[in-house]
Amino acid sequence: MTIGATKFSHSEGDPVTYARYNQVRFYMATTLTGTYSVQTTENMDVDNASLETVWDDTDGISTNYYKVSYYNNVTTLESALSDPISGGGLDVESVRYITDMILREADDEKESITKRDEILDWMNDCNADIMARRRKWSWLYTRAASSRVADQETYSLSTNFGVTNAYKIDHFDYNLNDGTQDVTYRLREVPKEEFDYITEDNDADSSDSLQKFCWDEAMDYIRVYPKPATAGTAVFYLYYYKELALLDSDGDTIEIPDSRLYKYYCLQQFYNKKDDKRRSDYYAIKYEQAIANLVRRENKTIGQPRSFPYNPDGLRKYFKY
Repeated sequence: MTIGATKFSHSEGDPVTYARYNQVRFYMATTLTGTYSVQTTENMDVDNASLETVWDDTDGISTNYYKVSYYNNVTTLESALSDPISGGGLDVESVRYITDMILREADDEKESITKRDEILDWMNDCNADIMARRRKWSWLYTRAASSRVADQETYSLSTNFGVTNAYKIDHFDYNLNDGTQDVTYRLREVPKEEFDYITEDNDADSSDSLQKFCWDEAMDYIRVYPKPATAGTAVFYLYYYKELALLDSDGDTIEIPDSRLYKYYCLQQFYNKKDDKRRSDYYAIKYEQAIANLVRRENKTIGQPRSFPYNPDGLRKYFKY
């Protein structure tokens, strides 16, 4: 490759590196979702041991939030802003905090054996393993509401309910308030084949007294029967288990209520990579113990009798709850 003269002299064989950015911009807002404004722009410090560019906000308080971006003061090119970080420090359930903890325990803070991106992949592998262990975790159980539309059978999970991460639907409640009654009850779920059969008459009468529903996963919407006759605000209540969100940045917050699972899983992979079977097996055992504890936490209630003996007429029988 033939090029013109460089701005600085180089000896033959010297590496020449192109840097898209040469500065770091620090932004601040007083609330998490507030407006972030530039506080200072600092030249990148590439000569220190930690390869970090540091700015100390001497007037900062713990309730402030900060974001950073890379900036080129010649071309004015600026990168996307980072995830917000609280002035009070990293959230203990954030990817960055957990990754720092893993690297410290592995004595690899300089990332000579593994990189943060690889640890992030391991954390998502841990998510997949947790989801494979159990279909219904209580901390993934949630609800979304939607309104009723006259003569509309289908309701999109993403558009009508604002749900894009449904893993399994638990049940579907409906509120009927027609002026003479105000009741909330569950609609009966039926398979798609049965639902297609009962709705084959396109000229069937509409009614607000809904009876059944089905989840058409292929089309990602809920279908109700019969078609509503009138509109109604926030009358559908979808109870479902969501999927674990993909972890893809330092500012992401974990949803599993025990960060040790990530630590044990990632350290197991770390020592596998080092071919240290003894330590890898140690963290594998710790990981399985943490999962067992997580399962035990799901049994939150002591419970009560499902039936009791009662014979008001001298008859020996059980009245079921």
